Amino acid sequence: METKNNIFQLAKKEVEYDVVSFKLSNPTSADVNVDLFDVNGAEIPNTATDADGHTHFYITGDTDYNMFVRDTFSNPKKLQRIKLFVQTDDDLNNNIQLTRRGANGFSCSNYKCPDTTIFVAQAQGKIAQVEIEDFVLDKSSFINYTIPSGSTIKWLMYYEEYKLSDMLPNHFKFNSVGVDQVFKKMTYSEKELKASEVKNEWADYMETTKWKN
Repeated sequence: METKNNIFQLAKKEVEYDVVSFKLSNPTSADVNVDLFDVNGAEIPNTATDADGHTHFYITGDTDYNMFVRDTFSNPKKLQRIKLFVQTDDDLNNNIQLTRRGANGFSCSNYKCPDTTIFVAQAQGKIAQVEIEDFVLDKSSFINYTIPSGSTIKWLMYYEEYKLSDMLPNHFKFNSVGVDQVFKKMTYSEKELKASEVKNEWADYMETTKWKN
């Protein structure tokens, strides 16, 4: 009964909205295909070279990437949007592959293509976004993406965070491994999420024009 009460209390809480940014950098001479936010995978470095001087793919951001990934064990994150800031138009051609592993060992993937039909009057043209529904980053999911050679792509991720500890009895609590010391969170409201949407010219026209017979 105590667990059920905690689940009920979680349902009544106002969900916290967060946004985090990461820079995916590939200084090598070949495209890099990588599984991102995979808690079962190896950590990804945050510098361009290793101890032997070899150059490799790396990730930086306003939050430590590897700590963010480990935190999904106890705090799953339901993605709502990924906004991409790129250097060339070609960098917008790569799909984002959302993958979830099932209990039977099989995986199911959904491919998302960045929306590049942005408003023509926008000052920065090399921006796209992917709207995401029903996908949660946790220990059974990851995102596959290809970073072109010599490119740096910035991801701005909008998500809702859920704490599994809120669904457990009061005497049981997960240890979040010092997450509060690492995260520099920005929050946003539903109104701000809608206001920040990159709309294409046709969609904007449809919203402001009434059809006449």
